[in-house]
Amino acid sequence: MQLLKSIFLCGLLAAPSLGELTKVVRGDHASRVVEKIEARADPPSSKTTVDIAESKRELSGGTLYTEGLLTCVAVIIRNMGPGANGQFDKVMGHVSSNLCQSGDSPPLDDQLDNIWALYDSQPFPNPEALVIYPRADNPAQNAFNGFVMDNTNQNAGTRNPPPSVRGIERDQSNVMAPGGSRLWIDQSNAVYWSTFDGAIA
Repeated sequence: MQLLKSIFLCGLLAAPSLGELTKVVRGDHASRVVEKIEARADPPSSKTTVDIAESKRELSGGTLYTEGLLTCVAVIIRNMGPGANGQFDKVMGHVSSNLCQSGDSPPLDDQLDNIWALYDSQPFPNPEALVIYPRADNPAQNAFNGFVMDNTNQNAGTRNPPPSVRGIERDQSNVMAPGGSRLWIDQSNAVYWSTFDGAIA
């Protein structure tokens, strides 16, 4: 409880999601910018959105998407083998400290429990859990990241088969740019972050 109080008192705050911005360019440079935008990985238009403090699951072939990841942590559980049609093969939680959300949002422990409850309703044959967190630039962020990572390891250890667990530190260099705070897991269960071209997992 003391750990959670220290996290909340240090004031980890989430910003609202960022809107898209259209950049106008001219000449030869314009064609190069268009090529870059078209080459960049973007989530499909058909996707299931996960809001702050929320968790959802998706069927094989579907996409889970969230945005507004500044100080928040994403937890993903995915199946590492081929998914059967009509079967769930991915879960995403957008985990925030209580100060990042409205009073109607669930507390931190409930957010984490909800992720595993969704997984338990239809476990995957070859599961992997990913904890995708920002760099800890202060003690409060470090404590928050560590709490979510420890919780994920503990929950994974009680499942059969136990999911492997991997922590991934997000590159926050573009987080304030349009589209810079988004994360998604696509139809092939590859995970993409921010405005970067390649999958991070």
